[in-house]
Amino acid sequence: MYLFILILILLYIISYYVFPLLLPRILRFWLNRHQKSATQHANQAQETRKEGEIHIDYVPKHKNQSPNQKKMGEYVDFEDINTN
Repeated sequence: MYLFILILILLYIISYYVFPLLLPRILRFWLNRHQKSATQHANQAQETRKEGEIHIDYVPKHKNQSPNQKKMGEYVDFEDINTN
């Protein structure tokens, strides 16, 4: 039982004193690494395009419809059935 309490106290001391010192350094390293990779990807994208060149990533598909038809719903032809 005393060993368990001793381990808990040691874990508390380590987490209270050591983690505040290590976590900022680990996060700073991780963020710098990801920032460098993002910068490299951005530079590669800029190098492939010439100055003044236009690049379109997405072009929506348009159907040849009048503006009034775009606002209306779909037309369904139906018949009335008499059940006399």
